[in-house]
Amino acid sequence: MEKAKVLIVEDEAIIAMEVESQLQGLGYEVTSIVDTGEEAIKKAEEDKPDIILMDIRIKGEMDGIDTATVIRSRFGIPVIFSTAYLDQERIERAKITMPFGYVLKPMQERDLKVTIEMALYVAKVDAERREVEKELQRSEALLNDAQQMAKIGSWEIDLERQVTYWTDELYRIHDLHPDRFTSLEITAADNTEHLNPLEFTAVDEAIKLSEKCYSPEDQQKLMDAFKKCQEEAQPYEFELPFTTVKGHQKWIKATTMPIKKGNNVVKIRGYLEDITERKHKEDKLKESERRFHDLLLSSTDWIWETDNSGKYTFVSEKVENILGYSPNEIIGKTPFDLMPKEEAVCVGEIFKNILSVKKPIKELENWNLTKGGDKVCLLTNGMPILDNEGNLLGYRGIDKDITDFKKTGKVT
Repeated sequence: MEKAKVLIVEDEAIIAMEVESQLQGLGYEVTSIVDTGEEAIKKAEEDKPDIILMDIRIKGEMDGIDTATVIRSRFGIPVIFSTAYLDQERIERAKITMPFGYVLKPMQERDLKVTIEMALYVAKVDAERREVEKELQRSEALLNDAQQMAKIGSWEIDLERQVTYWTDELYRIHDLHPDRFTSLEITAADNTEHLNPLEFTAVDEAIKLSEKCYSPEDQQKLMDAFKKCQEEAQPYEFELPFTTVKGHQKWIKATTMPIKKGNNVVKIRGYLEDITERKHKEDKLKESERRFHDLLLSSTDWIWETDNSGKYTFVSEKVENILGYSPNEIIGKTPFDLMPKEEAVCVGEIFKNILSVKKPIKELENWNLTKGGDKVCLLTNGMPILDNEGNLLGYRGIDKDITDFKKTGKVT
Protein backbone atom coordinates (compact mmCIF):
# COMPACT_ATOMS: atom_id res chain seq x y z
CA MET A 1 0.00 0.00 0.00
CA GLU A 2 1.28 3.47 -0.88
CA LYS A 3 2.40 5.49 2.14
CA ALA A 4 0.38 8.57 3.08
CA LYS A 5 2.44 11.74 2.59
CA VAL A 6 2.66 14.26 5.46
CA LEU A 7 3.99 17.83 5.40
CA ILE A 8 5.24 19.03 8.81
CA VAL A 9 4.93 22.73 9.69
CA GLU A 10 6.85 23.28 12.96
CA ASP A 11 9.20 26.09 14.03
CA GLU A 12 10.86 24.10 16.86
CA ALA A 13 13.63 22.08 15.16
CA ILE A 14 13.91 19.43 17.88
CA ILE A 15 10.13 18.87 17.99
CA ALA A 16 10.04 18.71 14.20
CA MET A 17 12.69 15.98 14.15
CA GLU A 18 10.88 13.99 16.84
CA VAL A 19 7.60 14.24 14.95
CA GLU A 20 9.31 13.19 11.71
CA SER A 21 10.75 10.13 13.45
CA GLN A 22 7.34 9.24 14.92
CA LEU A 23 5.59 9.58 11.56
CA GLN A 24 8.18 7.47 9.75
CA GLY A 25 7.93 4.85 12.48
CA LEU A 26 4.15 4.78 11.99
CA GLY A 27 4.60 4.14 8.26
CA TYR A 28 4.05 7.62 6.83
CA GLU A 29 6.23 9.49 4.34
CA VAL A 30 7.36 12.98 5.41
CA THR A 31 7.60 15.16 2.30
CA SER A 32 9.13 18.27 3.92
CA ILE A 33 9.62 20.14 7.21
CA VAL A 34 9.07 23.92 7.14
CA ASP A 35 8.81 26.56 9.88
CA THR A 36 6.82 29.43 8.29
CA GLY A 37 3.40 29.84 6.72
CA GLU A 38 4.84 31.10 3.48
CA GLU A 39 7.05 28.01 3.13
CA ALA A 40 4.14 25.76 4.07
CA ILE A 41 2.01 27.17 1.24
CA LYS A 42 4.87 26.76 -1.23
CA LYS A 43 5.57 23.16 -0.21
CA ALA A 44 1.88 22.28 -0.16
CA GLU A 45 1.75 23.21 -3.84
CA GLU A 46 5.03 21.47 -4.71
CA ASP A 47 4.83 18.30 -2.61
CA LYS A 48 1.07 17.75 -2.84
CA PRO A 49 0.94 15.97 0.54
CA ASP A 50 -2.08 13.93 1.63
CA ILE A 51 -2.21 15.76 4.94
CA ILE A 52 -0.46 18.60 6.77
CA LEU A 53 0.52 18.58 10.45
CA MET A 54 0.41 22.28 11.29
CA ASP A 55 1.71 23.97 14.46
CA ILE A 56 -0.67 26.80 15.32
CA ARG A 57 2.14 29.06 16.61
CA ILE A 58 4.83 29.38 13.90
CA LYS A 59 7.31 32.02 12.76
CA GLY A 60 6.53 34.78 10.30
CA GLU A 61 3.59 37.06 9.64
CA MET A 62 1.15 34.18 9.25
CA ASP A 63 0.32 31.83 12.10
CA GLY A 64 -0.84 28.25 11.54
CA ILE A 65 -4.51 29.18 11.41
CA ASP A 66 -3.97 31.83 8.72
CA THR A 67 -1.79 29.40 6.76
CA ALA A 68 -4.34 26.59 7.01
CA THR A 69 -7.02 28.95 5.66
CA VAL A 70 -4.96 29.66 2.53
CA ILE A 71 -4.01 26.01 1.98
CA ARG A 72 -7.58 24.84 2.47
CA SER A 73 -8.99 27.33 -0.04
CA ARG A 74 -6.25 26.87 -2.66
CA PHE A 75 -5.46 23.18 -2.53
CA GLY A 76 -8.13 21.50 -0.38
CA ILE A 77 -5.46 19.61 1.60
CA PRO A 78 -6.64 18.48 5.06
CA VAL A 79 -4.86 20.08 8.04
CA ILE A 80 -4.31 18.74 11.56
CA PHE A 81 -3.34 21.37 14.13
CA SER A 82 -0.68 20.67 16.72
CA THR A 83 -0.36 22.93 19.76
CA ALA A 84 0.57 23.04 23.38
CA TYR A 85 -1.93 25.90 23.98
CA LEU A 86 -5.49 24.96 23.10
CA ASP A 87 -7.27 28.04 24.46
CA GLN A 88 -10.87 28.93 23.56
CA GLU A 89 -9.94 31.90 21.41
CA ARG A 90 -7.68 29.82 19.20
CA ILE A 91 -10.28 27.05 19.00
CA GLU A 92 -12.86 29.53 17.70
CA ARG A 93 -10.43 30.92 15.10
CA ALA A 94 -9.33 27.42 14.07
CA LYS A 95 -12.93 26.29 13.52
CA ILE A 96 -13.23 28.65 10.55
CA THR A 97 -10.54 26.69 8.67
CA MET A 98 -12.47 23.43 9.14
CA PRO A 99 -9.52 21.45 10.59
CA PHE A 100 -9.49 17.65 10.46
CA GLY A 101 -8.26 17.26 14.03
CA TYR A 102 -6.01 18.47 16.86
CA VAL A 103 -2.96 16.90 18.48
CA LEU A 104 -1.63 18.22 21.80
CA LYS A 105 2.08 18.52 22.44
CA PRO A 106 4.02 16.53 23.47
CA MET A 107 2.60 14.18 20.84
CA GLN A 108 1.96 10.55 21.68
CA GLU A 109 2.35 8.10 18.82
CA ARG A 110 -1.01 6.47 19.55
CA ASP A 111 -2.85 9.82 19.47
CA LEU A 112 -0.94 10.90 16.36
CA LYS A 113 -1.78 7.66 14.51
CA VAL A 114 -5.49 7.78 15.37
CA THR A 115 -5.83 11.47 14.51
CA ILE A 116 -4.04 11.14 11.16
CA GLU A 117 -5.98 8.01 10.13
CA MET A 118 -9.31 9.61 11.06
CA ALA A 119 -8.34 12.79 9.21
CA LEU A 120 -7.33 10.84 6.09
CA TYR A 121 -10.60 8.90 6.19
CA VAL A 122 -12.72 12.02 6.66
CA ALA A 123 -10.77 13.77 3.89
CA LYS A 124 -11.38 10.83 1.56
CA VAL A 125 -15.11 10.82 2.33
CA ASP A 126 -15.23 14.61 1.96
CA ALA A 127 -13.47 14.44 -1.42
CA GLU A 128 -15.90 11.76 -2.61
CA ARG A 129 -18.84 13.87 -1.39
CA ARG A 130 -17.52 16.92 -3.26
CA GLU A 131 -17.12 14.83 -6.40
CA VAL A 132 -20.69 13.57 -6.06
CA GLU A 133 -21.85 17.18 -5.61
CA LYS A 134 -19.92 18.25 -8.71
CA GLU A 135 -21.43 15.38 -10.67
CA LEU A 136 -24.87 16.34 -9.39
CA GLN A 137 -24.30 19.95 -10.43
CA ARG A 138 -23.17 18.77 -13.87
CA SER A 139 -26.24 16.57 -14.14
CA GLU A 140 -28.52 19.41 -13.08
CA ALA A 141 -26.85 21.72 -15.60
CA LEU A 142 -27.32 19.11 -18.34
CA LEU A 143 -30.94 18.63 -17.28
CA ASN A 144 -31.59 22.37 -17.36
CA ASP A 145 -29.92 22.69 -20.77
CA ALA A 146 -31.83 19.71 -22.15
CA GLN A 147 -35.12 21.00 -20.77
CA GLN A 148 -34.49 24.46 -22.19
CA MET A 149 -33.80 22.99 -25.63
CA ALA A 150 -36.86 20.76 -25.40
CA LYS A 151 -38.95 23.53 -23.80
CA ILE A 152 -39.91 21.18 -20.98
CA GLY A 153 -39.97 22.27 -17.33
CA SER A 154 -40.28 19.78 -14.49
CA TRP A 155 -41.64 20.15 -10.98
CA GLU A 156 -42.14 18.01 -7.90
CA ILE A 157 -44.44 18.56 -4.95
CA ASP A 158 -43.42 17.08 -1.62
CA LEU A 159 -46.81 16.56 0.02
CA GLU A 160 -45.29 15.83 3.41
CA ARG A 161 -43.17 18.99 3.55
CA GLN A 162 -45.61 21.03 1.45
CA VAL A 163 -43.00 22.46 -0.89
CA THR A 164 -42.66 22.45 -4.66
CA TYR A 165 -39.42 22.12 -6.63
CA TRP A 166 -39.23 23.93 -10.00
CA THR A 167 -36.52 23.62 -12.64
CA ASP A 168 -35.26 26.70 -14.46
CA GLU A 169 -37.29 26.08 -17.63
CA LEU A 170 -40.55 26.09 -15.67
CA TYR A 171 -39.87 29.69 -14.64
CA ARG A 172 -39.16 30.62 -18.27
CA ILE A 173 -42.39 29.03 -19.49
CA HIS A 174 -44.35 31.15 -16.99
CA ASP A 175 -42.30 34.30 -17.79
CA LEU A 176 -41.10 34.33 -14.16
CA HIS A 177 -37.72 35.10 -12.63
CA PRO A 178 -36.52 32.63 -9.96
CA ASP A 179 -36.61 35.35 -7.28
CA ARG A 180 -40.40 35.58 -7.74
CA PHE A 181 -40.85 33.71 -4.44
CA THR A 182 -38.06 35.22 -2.33
CA SER A 183 -40.32 36.49 0.47
CA LEU A 184 -42.23 33.27 1.10
CA GLU A 185 -42.19 31.21 4.26
CA ILE A 186 -44.01 27.97 4.93
CA THR A 187 -44.94 26.28 8.17
CA ALA A 188 -44.30 22.55 8.12
CA ALA A 189 -45.70 20.11 10.66
CA ASP A 190 -42.99 20.82 13.18
CA ASN A 191 -41.04 23.86 12.06
CA THR A 192 -40.99 27.02 9.95
CA GLU A 193 -38.74 26.78 6.94
CA HIS A 194 -37.28 29.48 4.70
CA LEU A 195 -37.26 28.37 1.08
CA ASN A 196 -34.43 28.53 -1.39
CA PRO A 197 -35.86 30.95 -4.01
CA LEU A 198 -33.93 29.23 -6.79
CA GLU A 199 -35.52 25.89 -6.07
CA PHE A 200 -38.72 26.00 -4.07
CA THR A 201 -42.09 27.70 -4.04
CA ALA A 202 -44.88 27.27 -1.54
CA VAL A 203 -47.62 24.97 -2.79
CA ASP A 204 -50.34 27.55 -2.07
CA GLU A 205 -48.41 30.17 -4.05
CA ALA A 206 -48.05 27.77 -6.99
CA ILE A 207 -51.81 27.20 -6.92
CA LYS A 208 -52.43 30.98 -6.89
CA LEU A 209 -50.13 31.30 -9.88
CA SER A 210 -52.04 28.60 -11.79
CA GLU A 211 -55.31 30.44 -11.05
CA LYS A 212 -53.89 33.48 -12.86
CA CYS A 213 -52.66 31.45 -15.82
CA TYR A 214 -55.62 29.20 -16.63
CA SER A 215 -59.29 29.74 -17.33
CA PRO A 216 -61.65 28.75 -14.46
CA GLU A 217 -62.72 25.65 -16.43
CA ASP A 218 -59.16 24.50 -17.11
CA GLN A 219 -58.13 25.36 -13.54
CA GLN A 220 -60.93 23.14 -12.21
CA LYS A 221 -59.93 20.41 -14.64
CA LEU A 222 -56.36 20.52 -13.37
CA MET A 223 -57.40 20.62 -9.71
CA ASP A 224 -59.74 17.63 -10.12
CA ALA A 225 -57.02 15.65 -11.89
CA PHE A 226 -54.45 16.65 -9.26
CA LYS A 227 -56.81 15.48 -6.50
CA LYS A 228 -57.23 12.11 -8.20
CA CYS A 229 -53.46 11.86 -8.63
CA GLN A 230 -52.97 12.61 -4.91
CA GLU A 231 -55.79 10.47 -3.52
CA GLU A 232 -56.04 7.65 -6.07
CA ALA A 233 -52.52 7.69 -7.58
CA GLN A 234 -53.93 8.35 -11.06
CA PRO A 235 -51.54 10.11 -13.48
CA TYR A 236 -52.90 12.61 -15.98
CA GLU A 237 -51.97 14.36 -19.22
CA PHE A 238 -53.57 17.46 -20.76
CA GLU A 239 -52.94 20.00 -23.48
CA LEU A 240 -54.17 23.39 -22.30
CA PRO A 241 -53.97 27.06 -23.28
CA PHE A 242 -52.72 29.43 -20.59
CA THR A 243 -51.58 32.99 -20.03
CA THR A 244 -48.17 33.82 -18.57
CA VAL A 245 -47.72 36.42 -15.82
CA LYS A 246 -46.67 38.88 -18.56
CA GLY A 247 -49.83 38.23 -20.54
CA HIS A 248 -48.35 36.04 -23.29
CA GLN A 249 -50.71 33.40 -24.70
CA LYS A 250 -49.21 29.92 -24.76
CA TRP A 251 -50.14 26.26 -24.98
CA ILE A 252 -48.68 23.67 -22.61
CA LYS A 253 -48.77 19.91 -22.30
CA ALA A 254 -49.13 18.96 -18.61
CA THR A 255 -48.11 15.47 -17.49
CA THR A 256 -47.95 14.13 -13.91
CA MET A 257 -47.14 10.93 -12.09
CA PRO A 258 -47.64 10.00 -8.41
CA ILE A 259 -44.75 8.85 -6.20
CA LYS A 260 -45.88 6.45 -3.48
CA LYS A 261 -44.45 5.34 -0.14
CA GLY A 262 -46.33 2.23 0.81
CA ASN A 263 -49.99 2.91 0.03
CA ASN A 264 -49.71 6.69 0.29
CA VAL A 265 -48.82 9.23 -2.37
CA VAL A 266 -46.03 11.33 -0.83
CA LYS A 267 -44.87 13.24 -3.91
CA ILE A 268 -46.30 14.27 -7.25
CA ARG A 269 -43.90 14.78 -10.13
CA GLY A 270 -44.89 16.61 -13.26
CA TYR A 271 -43.72 18.09 -16.53
CA LEU A 272 -44.87 21.13 -18.47
CA GLU A 273 -43.95 21.27 -22.14
CA ASP A 274 -44.30 24.52 -24.07
CA ILE A 275 -46.14 23.36 -27.21
CA THR A 276 -47.10 26.83 -28.41
CA GLU A 277 -45.02 26.59 -31.57
CA ARG A 278 -46.40 23.15 -32.37
CA LYS A 279 -49.98 24.39 -31.87
CA HIS A 280 -49.37 27.33 -34.19
CA LYS A 281 -48.03 24.96 -36.85
CA GLU A 282 -51.04 22.69 -36.38
CA ASP A 283 -53.37 25.67 -36.77
CA LYS A 284 -51.57 26.72 -39.97
CA LEU A 285 -51.74 23.16 -41.27
CA LYS A 286 -55.46 22.95 -40.51
CA GLU A 287 -56.01 26.27 -42.28
CA SER A 288 -54.00 25.04 -45.25
CA GLU A 289 -55.99 21.81 -45.33
CA ARG A 290 -59.24 23.78 -45.14
CA ARG A 291 -58.23 25.98 -48.06
CA PHE A 292 -57.12 22.95 -50.07
CA HIS A 293 -60.44 21.24 -49.32
CA ASP A 294 -62.36 24.35 -50.35
CA LEU A 295 -60.30 24.50 -53.53
CA LEU A 296 -61.13 20.89 -54.33
CA LEU A 297 -64.84 21.52 -53.81
CA SER A 298 -64.92 24.70 -55.88
CA SER A 299 -62.79 23.43 -58.76
CA THR A 300 -64.42 21.88 -61.83
CA ASP A 301 -61.18 19.99 -62.53
CA TRP A 302 -59.98 16.86 -60.78
CA ILE A 303 -56.72 16.65 -58.86
CA TRP A 304 -54.68 13.50 -58.64
CA GLU A 305 -51.45 11.98 -57.38
CA THR A 306 -49.60 8.84 -58.48
CA ASP A 307 -46.73 6.72 -57.20
CA ASN A 308 -43.58 6.12 -59.27
CA SER A 309 -45.25 3.24 -61.12
CA GLY A 310 -47.99 5.56 -62.37
CA LYS A 311 -50.82 4.20 -60.20
CA TYR A 312 -53.21 6.72 -58.69
CA THR A 313 -52.76 7.14 -54.91
CA PHE A 314 -55.11 10.11 -54.55
CA VAL A 315 -58.01 11.35 -56.64
CA SER A 316 -60.36 14.24 -55.85
CA GLU A 317 -64.15 13.78 -55.90
CA LYS A 318 -64.54 15.84 -59.08
CA VAL A 319 -63.41 12.81 -61.10
CA GLU A 320 -66.91 11.42 -60.71
CA ASN A 321 -68.40 14.47 -62.48
CA ILE A 322 -66.01 14.03 -65.40
CA LEU A 323 -65.51 10.26 -65.82
CA GLY A 324 -68.35 8.83 -63.75
CA TYR A 325 -66.00 6.85 -61.49
CA SER A 326 -65.79 7.35 -57.73
CA PRO A 327 -62.32 8.13 -56.36
CA ASN A 328 -62.09 4.63 -54.83
CA GLU A 329 -62.69 3.10 -58.27
CA ILE A 330 -59.81 5.10 -59.74
CA ILE A 331 -57.19 4.60 -56.99
CA GLY A 332 -54.81 1.78 -57.92
CA LYS A 333 -55.37 2.22 -61.66
CA THR A 334 -53.05 4.04 -64.08
CA PRO A 335 -54.09 6.84 -66.48
CA PHE A 336 -53.71 4.36 -69.37
CA ASP A 337 -56.32 2.05 -67.83
CA LEU A 338 -58.86 4.80 -68.51
CA MET A 339 -57.89 5.44 -72.16
CA PRO A 340 -58.84 3.74 -75.40
CA LYS A 341 -56.08 1.29 -76.47
CA GLU A 342 -54.78 3.41 -79.33
CA GLU A 343 -54.63 6.51 -77.10
CA ALA A 344 -52.93 4.57 -74.30
CA VAL A 345 -50.13 3.47 -76.65
CA CYS A 346 -49.61 6.95 -78.05
CA VAL A 347 -49.74 8.78 -74.71
CA GLY A 348 -47.68 6.00 -73.11
CA GLU A 349 -44.71 6.83 -75.35
CA ILE A 350 -44.97 10.51 -74.41
CA PHE A 351 -45.11 9.60 -70.73
CA LYS A 352 -42.01 7.39 -71.02
CA ASN A 353 -39.98 10.32 -72.34
CA ILE A 354 -41.31 12.61 -69.58
CA LEU A 355 -40.62 10.09 -66.81
CA SER A 356 -37.09 9.31 -68.02
CA VAL A 357 -35.98 12.88 -67.35
CA LYS A 358 -38.49 13.60 -64.55
CA LYS A 359 -39.95 16.54 -66.45
CA PRO A 360 -43.21 18.33 -65.66
CA ILE A 361 -46.27 17.34 -67.68
CA LYS A 362 -47.42 20.43 -69.59
CA GLU A 363 -50.70 20.87 -71.48
CA LEU A 364 -50.91 17.20 -72.50
CA GLU A 365 -54.18 16.44 -74.31
CA ASN A 366 -55.45 12.85 -73.96
CA TRP A 367 -58.71 11.04 -74.59
CA ASN A 368 -60.30 8.95 -71.85
CA LEU A 369 -63.35 6.73 -71.53
CA THR A 370 -66.03 7.45 -68.97
CA LYS A 371 -67.57 4.69 -66.90
CA GLY A 372 -70.45 4.68 -69.40
CA GLY A 373 -68.09 4.31 -72.38
CA ASP A 374 -68.21 7.90 -73.69
CA LYS A 375 -65.04 9.65 -74.86
CA VAL A 376 -63.78 12.62 -72.84
CA CYS A 377 -60.77 14.77 -73.72
CA LEU A 378 -58.63 15.88 -70.76
CA LEU A 379 -55.89 18.49 -70.55
CA THR A 380 -53.25 17.19 -68.11
CA ASN A 381 -50.66 19.20 -66.18
CA GLY A 382 -48.43 17.70 -63.52
CA MET A 383 -45.21 17.99 -61.54
CA PRO A 384 -42.78 15.26 -60.46
CA ILE A 385 -42.57 14.40 -56.74
CA LEU A 386 -38.92 13.93 -55.79
CA ASP A 387 -37.22 12.90 -52.54
CA ASN A 388 -34.20 14.72 -51.05
CA GLU A 389 -31.85 12.74 -53.29
CA GLY A 390 -33.77 13.46 -56.47
CA ASN A 391 -35.40 10.06 -56.79
CA LEU A 392 -38.85 10.04 -58.42
CA LEU A 393 -41.63 9.22 -55.97
CA GLY A 394 -44.53 9.93 -58.32
CA TYR A 395 -46.47 12.77 -59.96
CA ARG A 396 -49.02 15.27 -58.73
CA GLY A 397 -51.31 17.05 -61.18
CA ILE A 398 -54.69 18.24 -62.41
CA ASP A 399 -56.94 17.18 -65.31
CA LYS A 400 -59.32 19.60 -67.03
CA ASP A 401 -62.25 18.46 -69.16
CA ILE A 402 -61.84 20.14 -72.60
CA THR A 403 -64.24 17.88 -74.51
CA ASP A 404 -66.62 20.67 -75.48
CA PHE A 405 -63.72 22.84 -76.68
CA LYS A 406 -62.36 19.98 -78.84
CA LYS A 407 -65.80 19.45 -80.37
CA THR A 408 -66.91 23.08 -80.85
CA GLY A 409 -63.72 25.09 -80.57
CA LYS A 410 -65.34 27.16 -77.86
CA VAL A 411 -64.31 27.43 -74.22
CA THR A 412 -67.23 26.53 -71.93
